[in-house]
Amino acid sequence: MSWHSEDQYKGRYADKPHKVLGNNFPLKGWKGQLYEGGIRVPAFVNWPGKVEQGSLDMPVHIYDWLPTLCELTGSDQSLKELDLDGRNIWPFLTGEQSVPEARTMYWKTGQAYAVREGDWKLLVHRNRDRTELFNLENDFREENDLSEAHPEKVKHLMDLLGEFEEDDR
Repeated sequence: MSWHSEDQYKGRYADKPHKVLGNNFPLKGWKGQLYEGGIRVPAFVNWPGKVEQGSLDMPVHIYDWLPTLCELTGSDQSLKELDLDGRNIWPFLTGEQSVPEARTMYWKTGQAYAVREGDWKLLVHRNRDRTELFNLENDFREENDLSEAHPEKVKHLMDLLGEFEEDDR
């Protein structure tokens, strides 16, 4: 079975179906984009006797895996010394600690920046001609841009984005 779309991937697969590409429904976006369909990915951990069967619903960033693996391997290097952006998520995976309060996360690609604080996510297109604001709790499909209705939230998240950009330098 092949997949095609008139509007996704800028219409490139409208008349030439593709067997690999798929649909991230119900999420918006594709791999490489900063919409949830491009960055929300399930993770699986299997370690019999260490991790109980079940599920955990919390945002984790790719940069959380290095401090977690350092901790699990007994790395003698101080995590503070490494100055890593991520955090050790092992206590949450094992149930030793309850799911923490939401934290601020940041993404950057060649086309856009995104910053998420709690349920609020700001997407800033690279040329900065367009920003989009979403409340993921109420709109996980990112269908309703709230940037005009919440300019104070846009400003706050733009300030956070600026702080992350400073750390990138």
